[in-house]
Amino acid sequence: MKKVVNSATLNLWLYNIFMKFLGIDYGTKRIGLATADSQNKIATPLKVIDNDGDALKEVVEVCKKKKIDTIVIGESKDRSGRENPVMEHAKEFANGLINSLETNIVFADEFGSSVAAKRQPGSPMHVDGSAAAVILNRYLNQRDEKNDENSNS
Repeated sequence: MKKVVNSATLNLWLYNIFMKFLGIDYGTKRIGLATADSQNKIATPLKVIDNDGDALKEVVEVCKKKKIDTIVIGESKDRSGRENPVMEHAKEFANGLINSLETNIVFADEFGSSVAAKRQPGSPMHVDGSAAAVILNRYLNQRDEKNDENSNS
């Protein structure tokens, strides 16, 4: 039996296959960036930028140049799970991105991402870029697990 797929379903499927992601490890001094796409599903560090007056503009330019569909920002919390002071700045930064782009923005757990990034051998990037890759990889893995659960239901 042939399965009929309407064009909206096909477009959504193609969109999900070719999505591009930007991971952000937001810090008050530096912002780490990493990229991935939904085909390769492996995040790689892109760059580290200084968190100065031009940081938002620079991230917006990266998103436009790379045609980013979803931005994943590390959710900064303390050991007890409460938002730490950096998170307020990260939310303000996210709002700036929302006002500048038509891109999905999600927050994802960043707990321990810098520690995990420091353990990666031979990483030429500053730890913030590697931490952004860790955050983005975790998000992509969780997204895949949810998609697998939904397709098995």
